[in-house]
Amino acid sequence: LLVLKNLIENGLKYNKSQRPEVLISSTRQGEGIELRVTDNGIGIPVLFQEKIFEAFKRLHSRAEYGGSGLGLAIVKLAVGKRGGDIRLESEEGKGSTFIMTFREQANEETDQ
Repeated sequence: LLVLKNLIENGLKYNKSQRPEVLISSTRQGEGIELRVTDNGIGIPVLFQEKIFEAFKRLHSRAEYGGSGLGLAIVKLAVGKRGGDIRLESEEGKGSTFIMTFREQANEETDQ
């Protein structure tokens, strides 16, 4: 839940559109699930797409966009603790899509 909250808040905060949008979708991928959070925000330049997942790495000043610089680091940590991976597809000025992949958890009741 914290992961979705952070990604939705970022999609709305880093957005200059008259109609900010954040779309969430999921699909089965083999033995796992892919979860996508897509926004129509300001986008992230390719040069910074890996750095945004590091703690306290900010691309903008606090005066321009508030925040601690921890949100995406927390997202990456939380996804990793669930055995998942996260990656980003983004183009500056055209929004971002955060793609999380998770292996499906075995249901202990049905496996016995």
